[in-house]
Amino acid sequence: MILPLRVDATEQPATPNNAVDVSLSRVSKSFGARSVLRDVDLFVERGEFVALVGRSGCGKSTLLRLIAGLETPTAGSIAIDAQPLAGVNAWARMMFQDSRLLPWLRVAENVAIGQRPGRAWSVDEALAKVGLADRGRDWPATLSGGQRQRVALARALIGHPPLLLLDEPLGATDALTRIEMQSLIYSLWKNQPCTAILVTHDIEEAVMLADRVVVLEQGSIRDEFQVNIPRPRDRADGSFSRLSQRLLERVLRSR
Repeated sequence: MILPLRVDATEQPATPNNAVDVSLSRVSKSFGARSVLRDVDLFVERGEFVALVGRSGCGKSTLLRLIAGLETPTAGSIAIDAQPLAGVNAWARMMFQDSRLLPWLRVAENVAIGQRPGRAWSVDEALAKVGLADRGRDWPATLSGGQRQRVALARALIGHPPLLLLDEPLGATDALTRIEMQSLIYSLWKNQPCTAILVTHDIEEAVMLADRVVVLEQGSIRDEFQVNIPRPRDRADGSFSRLSQRLLERVLRSR
């Protein structure tokens, strides 16, 4: 078993000198006659870890795709470090629920796709960071689902991106792998300064990872919760369970 990385309770996140801030102003998105997002205003500070939660179909993944530059707003504007976003977001790397590894490339070759000149770990370093130092020559088909997601994480982080976008990256993993990957994502974010935005249906995952949790309802931001719980967070802690319960109740009240 690959054990999750552990973060000392006295440590604080590194200074986010490689991170960017993200600003959305009155962003709306429609697909034909169907309105998915309506007048979204959101500011994510550099180095912040924000989670987006809400019922299925509330617009979470569409919002993340807009920030990635994979979709264009119907109205409103998006800026990265005060620079208007036009086209694909060059500051960002994105990780999906499906690892999206290329089956005709070996593990190391898949990771190398994410490299950026002058700002990267080596492929070997990236694989070591995610606990797969000895799997670089293997084919993706020989890996478990959790291992493939580790490769996808290495590919996303190898170029030290200022912005990490996570679209339900652990939704298809088993419970134990999910907990291990949450620990790994937090540890890598803490030690490699970047801004992170996570879409998740898992309320505890949002509380475990995020500095702030944003609740979407019918395409609009309806609520926000600050997560003022010391790291590393313990699910058995009373403050963790109380905030998780409050957040769950808020999402259940949404339409």
